[in-house]
Amino acid sequence: MTDLIDKVSQVIVAVCGEEMLPRFRSLDPSEVGSKHGGDVVTIVDTICENRLTAALTQLLPGSVTVGEEAVAADPSVLDRLDEDGDVWLIDPLDGTKNFAEHVPDFASMVALLRDGEVIGGWIYLPVANRLAAAERGSGVLIDGETPVWPPEKPLSEMIGRFNMPKGSARHRRLMPVQKAIRDRTSVGCAGSAYVDLTSGAIDFVMMNKLHPWDHAPGSLMVEEAGGVARLASGRRYTVAERQGPMIATHGEEQWQTIVDLLSSTDQPSRVEV
Repeated sequence: MTDLIDKVSQVIVAVCGEEMLPRFRSLDPSEVGSKHGGDVVTIVDTICENRLTAALTQLLPGSVTVGEEAVAADPSVLDRLDEDGDVWLIDPLDGTKNFAEHVPDFASMVALLRDGEVIGGWIYLPVANRLAAAERGSGVLIDGETPVWPPEKPLSEMIGRFNMPKGSARHRRLMPVQKAIRDRTSVGCAGSAYVDLTSGAIDFVMMNKLHPWDHAPGSLMVEEAGGVARLASGRRYTVAERQGPMIATHGEEQWQTIVDLLSSTDQPSRVEV
């Protein structure tokens, strides 16, 4: 992998170590709020995004950034993803609700786009001190090691992670998949879900909310490891996608098996996850 992969990794680890971890379980109530849509936001989101923005643009002069909090303040910032050149996509604190509620399942994520294509991805889990990094065409590393890509499994042996509230219509529409697999958990942090998938701890991730900062790094990791990150419609996931479901798995056969099961129900073909 290139020297840039290491430099970005060092930046993310440093920012999380200096700004995020010291504030975990130490936030004042005044430092926790909400933004449009009701999502939780904390002072840590803003501080870390500002520091990452400054450091990353310094690494690549002429590059621009698209940060989750910058988009929340000005939605037009998202248009930068369509620009040519180098664009950093930043999710400074993925799993903010967990962070605010003292749950140690959160991450910091960065992706690098060049002329609209994701060419680099980083996910750091600060509490576990676990770092995953991928470069298009060069593979993916977790804590400096190439993950052992597991063989595809039948549905009855799969563990899946879903982004959906229990008891909702979205939850009920996925009952055939839930009943067919070995176990399921909910996604509270997309970053840790993608690291778990890439490391082989789980077998697939299915999500409906497709904010680009949540999926650009992880989808690259899955693809570089030999897996599939694709919408149920069959389209390969890109940062232009806004609506799922998107299914990431260890291989083509697993992906197709899940999609076939979804399609076999008499529910609407557009399943919300």
